Parts: sequence; C-alpha cells; structure tokens
Amino acid sequence: MAAPPTISQLQDPAYWNAVLATLNHIAGEATRDALSAQKVDPDVAQALRQIYGPTVFQNQYQALVRVAGGERSGLITPPGDVAANVTGVVKAASDCVTLTAMLDYSKVNPTVPTAPNVVKLLPRQPVEDAAINPTPWIIDQFFIIEAPEDSQQCVG
Repeated sequence: MAAPPTISQLQDPAYWNAVLATLNHIAGEATRDALSAQKVDPDVAQALRQIYGPTVFQNQYQALVRVAGGERSGLITPPGDVAANVTGVVKAASDCVTLTAMLDYSKVNPTVPTAPNVVKLLPRQPVEDAAINPTPWIIDQFFIIEAPEDSQQCVG
C-alpha cells in the first residue's frame, strides 16, 4: 500500500477505507499495548508519530497516557479499532486529502456516538518508518462535522 496512489484511487472511497482501516488498526494496537503495559512505551509513542500529524499526535498521546493510568470510562477491554466508512472525497491531491467519513467507535468505547467527520490526510514523510505505517498517509486532522462549511478543502 505504500506506493503512491493513482488518480483513480485518490477518488475511490474504498481506497480511503483501506487506508483508514490500516491507520486505525495501528492506533488500536497502540491502545492495546498501553493498556497491557499500563504505560505508554516509547515504541507506542513512535507508532502514533508515524500515523498522526503533530496536533492529533499530542491529543492521542495524552489520551493514551490517561488510559494507561487507569482512566477507562466506557472503554471496552480489550478495545477494538475505530471503524471508518468514507462517505465522500472532498479534495484529493498528492499533497493533501480531505474526506468525509462516519467514524464508529463502538468497538472501542460505545459511549462515543458514531458521527460524520472530516478527516484530513497528508503524505507520510519519507523519513518516517514504513514498517510501522505501510500507507503513504498520516492523519493530520479529524473533527465532527457541525456545518457544511466545516468540510472545506485542505486548510489549517
């Protein structure tokens, strides 16, 4: 999957579902590892750095620290992976992709409602570890859609 996508793949929700499934599985493994070790090991932090942009990394890392420290309200043990269902490709270019997707947390934390989200992906940098993240992408942002204008092109 690490090969650059073709033009048709960039427009194909099935391609993006596969990318998000891979990235969400890496995040799920990191969560399961942190729960098992009751701490966030450097390898787990490194895995998160390989799939997330800086802001999302910080948020996800802090959430894992809380989970490893015992804050598990609503969390299924062991948690599964977030499931994504891409509903639209807003922008697809080699330097930035914006998708709309339903993110389903029911196998992680059923108290989190399934909701429409905007997911922004950026190309994975060549220096990053393809053994951890076999896709050519990282998640730079994701947020619940509150209004149609929230799904604008790759900005911010």
